[in-house]
Amino acid sequence: MQHFLFFLLITFAATLNGCASSSPRQQPFNKPILSAQTEIPASLPEAQTSPYIVSPFDAPNSSANTATFEGHGGHIGLILPLKSTAFSRAADTVKEGFMAALSIQSKSQHPAVKVYVTDGTPGSILEAYQLAIQEGSQIIVGPLTRNGVTSIAESGLISVPTIALNIPDNDTALPPNLYFFGISVEGEARQIARMAFNEGKMNAVILTANSPLSKRSQQAFSEEWQHLGGKIVAQYDFTDNVSSYYTLRSAVAKGDADMIFLAADYTRARMVRPYLGVPIPTYATSQIYSGKNEASRDIDLENIRFVEMPWLLQPDHPAVMIYPRQEKFIGPDYERLYALGIDAFRIAEIFLSSSNRNFVLDGVTGKITLDNGNQFTRELTPAIFHQGIAASLEATTP
Repeated sequence: MQHFLFFLLITFAATLNGCASSSPRQQPFNKPILSAQTEIPASLPEAQTSPYIVSPFDAPNSSANTATFEGHGGHIGLILPLKSTAFSRAADTVKEGFMAALSIQSKSQHPAVKVYVTDGTPGSILEAYQLAIQEGSQIIVGPLTRNGVTSIAESGLISVPTIALNIPDNDTALPPNLYFFGISVEGEARQIARMAFNEGKMNAVILTANSPLSKRSQQAFSEEWQHLGGKIVAQYDFTDNVSSYYTLRSAVAKGDADMIFLAADYTRARMVRPYLGVPIPTYATSQIYSGKNEASRDIDLENIRFVEMPWLLQPDHPAVMIYPRQEKFIGPDYERLYALGIDAFRIAEIFLSSSNRNFVLDGVTGKITLDNGNQFTRELTPAIFHQGIAASLEATTP
């Protein structure tokens, strides 16, 4: 199941300062906690104590497919596939992050939020979108899946600012009020290419694990690297067959590379890295990080540079600590989706309060800006494995 969500799902209010950059680690305090919820329609145990975090099916003023959270600062519609067999857990995780961000707002100032539940099919999504417009949504967040985003992009229905949490499937003409904000391994790979190039690297060897996500990461890195003027001196794919790793080591050692881009998740990276045995600077995306400190398992990833969102890399940063977390760690993919929900709310709140789109948001998913008219980009925090522990690169620099 590792990184399964990204393969299926993701291709692609004042700003709190300093979240996307490193800072000295603070002494942890008791963070607000939300209980994990994996199935719909079970309600959260906190429903009696938090008026914001409740199941759509148990919310105040709710019908079978909507849930309303009263407020006084405008109206946001949140469209998620909470009845989808494939995506209900992912959708619920995004929803919980969204409501966690809402929950820290003052009751007298926070916007009203209405959750529109779909089954993920285009018909269900368009019906929910039309209902959200009819009921006065001033900002709409969603859909979550690529086919859902495609359906609304082609529908001709978009009349209010809409923050889609994915990108469309094709090159359809985009309406002016449609924006895209999501988690993209391609964006991370391009950031890594720029990072390595700016550090003076020119000749790259690319090692790619046998997975769709790793191959997408490799392709994005290659395109950006060559666009910058870098050279790819060799490229190798590898499987989980350990016997092939010795050949990989020999091939990498023979080249004149001054860097390695390792397109692999943390399980495969932990397997292959010890066999490389070459002191060549190595770079990777957030795939390489399990989301928690496991020094004994990550010691073989020592000195690998990567990028990661502050939500996982800097949990004790003051701008991250203010948001409630799940009671238990829910795995890196779901943690990232939860963080996506937090920042989706923050963007929607800014849209609701201002027509200015030229803002920079230090989000829990990274430093967020709006580029090319309708695409949000995230600049993640540069990081490194130091003594087996993931840390911001700035924090480990003398």
